Amino acid sequence: MTYSDMLPFVGMPHWIGLLLPMMVPLIVLDIVLRGIALWRSARSNQLAWFIALLIVNSIGILPAIYLLFFDEEKKIRRSAGRRDKQKPRTSV
Repeated sequence: MTYSDMLPFVGMPHWIGLLLPMMVPLIVLDIVLRGIALWRSARSNQLAWFIALLIVNSIGILPAIYLLFFDEEKKIRRSAGRRDKQKPRTSV
């Protein structure tokens, strides 16, 4: 039995079988990023982002952009962390 005999479709090019193992992690990453981005956009009441993330299939690019630059929860956590690190002022 040769490698071409193990391919699921007759006449399928052999390089497709090499791409499939690389596509599975990308699909899983896209699903995870999309889920997190949809969750956070819904919690932040960002309807436009929720609809865009739900409809547009961008292989993880749009969810990554949202999570990196437009996530309101991340901005709140970041600003709260800065306030905690500041030294309390003492009056003299």
